[in-house]
Amino acid sequence: MYNGYLLNDAARRAGVRGYQVAYAISQGHLPEVQQWFNRQRIFTDEDIGRIKQYFSTRPKRGCPGIPRREVE
Repeated sequence: MYNGYLLNDAARRAGVRGYQVAYAISQGHLPEVQQWFNRQRIFTDEDIGRIKQYFSTRPKRGCPGIPRREVE
């Protein structure tokens, strides 16, 4: 039996939402997965590690280190 995770399961293991992972892949920020089954992505533990790394280094909205635009 193959040990893999579907999109929402992999995202949950990485601590993010499935749509965030799908968007990052579609925009080229994360590489496309190698395994597919029934037209669904199958994520490995290495893929989940890449997802965690990407979202941990990505700046968050409202982060104090990022200057906000002043509203006039």
